[in-house]
Amino acid sequence: MASPRALISAAKTALYRRPKDEFQRLQRWGPRGYFRTGAWQRQMEHAASRLPVLTPPAPESDRPLEVWYLTGARFWYQTAFCAWSLAQQSQREVVLNLVDDGSLRSEQEQHLRRLFPSGVTRWKHEVAAELDQHLPVSRFPVLRQRWSDYINIRKLTDIHLGSSGTKLVLDSDMLFFRRPDELLAWCDQPDGPCLMVDCVESYGYSRGLMQELAGGAIPPLLNVGICGLASELI
Repeated sequence: MASPRALISAAKTALYRRPKDEFQRLQRWGPRGYFRTGAWQRQMEHAASRLPVLTPPAPESDRPLEVWYLTGARFWYQTAFCAWSLAQQSQREVVLNLVDDGSLRSEQEQHLRRLFPSGVTRWKHEVAAELDQHLPVSRFPVLRQRWSDYINIRKLTDIHLGSSGTKLVLDSDMLFFRRPDELLAWCDQPDGPCLMVDCVESYGYSRGLMQELAGGAIPPLLNVGICGLASELI
């Protein structure tokens, strides 16, 4: 049986968060874009399933790029385009590591593996077992609740939990139009965290409150669309 906290969170999502998100999309995209999104998505899914397999780089080329994506049924085709454009523009082999957001289907994963056979797929039920070991509900009830109702937090928990080493996490809704030299340089020699800079600050909470909770300064304009971190730092 769901806890009162979980029920309240589900009600807030259904009655406030989701309607608010949809209204903001309507405002941002306009009526035509909003109501045509489903058709455009299906076109992109069709195209993603037919992307050509890229020619492997020469054996003496730079080492492969290892990247991570949190993805699912609504985003797998974006993951395909993002990773494919990264491989194309960088001329590097991409090792594609996938984390299931709970909705990824086996046939969608197979489409991605056709393009990128190297890498791991962490299915939600596998991650849940690790969470019970490292972050049990009895000790971390709020964090576990947020894991259930705020999927983006899984870009930290599901990718870094019980792990070590530096990992580069990318959002799926990006495309690479030229060689990302600065990102490639960081991948080859990570010298600290690598984070995208946003155009506006969109943290959702006041800077004062966030700094009080964090116990330190909060960097401005951070966007985790690109997020390279050492797992040991979390």
